Amino acid sequence: MRRDWDVLGIDTDARLVQKHSDTLTHSAVADCTDPEVLHQLGVHDFTSAVVGIGTDMEASILVSSNLLDAGVPNI
Repeated sequence: MRRDWDVLGIDTDARLVQKHSDTLTHSAVADCTDPEVLHQLGVHDFTSAVVGIGTDMEASILVSSNLLDAGVPNI
């Protein structure tokens, strides 16, 4: 955000999203393992994504795959 980039933070934990909502351009409570959710959030408009799911390897791989399918070039 210091570089004037739009930042979308997504998590399934509403408290965590609320905690960071004031410091991010956009934030949402959502399950990114669902490709339709990513589409609705407009992730295809972003050029980069960071997947930070450290507790569930399967979910991390699935979200990364969904982002790739959505056309996000840098994951």
